[in-house]
Amino acid sequence: MVEQVMDFIEGYDKEIGEAIKAECGCQRRNLELIASENIVSEPVMAAMGTVLTNKYAEGYAGKRYYGGCEFVDVVETIAIERAKKLFGCDYVNVQPHSGAQANMAVFVAMLKPGDTVMGMDEDALRELLDDTASCFYVQQPNYYGNLEECGLLGEITHEKGAKYIMGCNPISLDLLPTPAECGADIAVGDGQPLGMPLCFGGPYLGFMTATSAMGRKLPGRIVVSR
Repeated sequence: MVEQVMDFIEGYDKEIGEAIKAECGCQRRNLELIASENIVSEPVMAAMGTVLTNKYAEGYAGKRYYGGCEFVDVVETIAIERAKKLFGCDYVNVQPHSGAQANMAVFVAMLKPGDTVMGMDEDALRELLDDTASCFYVQQPNYYGNLEECGLLGEITHEKGAKYIMGCNPISLDLLPTPAECGADIAVGDGQPLGMPLCFGGPYLGFMTATSAMGRKLPGRIVVSR
């Protein structure tokens, strides 16, 4: 069925059809490890291509802003009831188009300005960073763009006798505490934010700096690398 649909689309729009076939080939050859992606069955794929796609059904089942949604309501209600049974819960909203939208709906409903969404468990970190650890690395800001409690992280690291390494954006240091102020032994980062054009062709600039006590211990004392 999938091949027939792709051939049908390609007969009307060659460029779109070729792109769909190329994506189909990628999905068949590769293993997708993105949590928000899934390989649906052919019946689900067929249902997504029915006349239901023509409907504008704003609002919730039985409480739409416009009339003529009674059959869309049937489908959405079935989806809700099946999801409730699957996850063992009392309420399900099947309308978000992505995980990000679902997350934001929960944040808006449950949080107040200033609440912590992702926080560090100090006791858990002390347990994980045992006496066998040689170093602890933290990026500031982190992968999510959030700010870590780098001073506290440095204290915990040194309590365990480990070296504290911070990765930082040099531009951010005008606003954030410096690695030295956070107790870092070594600081590393990318010098690209300082203004080197990406079209320059290289070499790119990286930096590594350390306290006086660590300066002579860095292998080869490399501070810049292509």
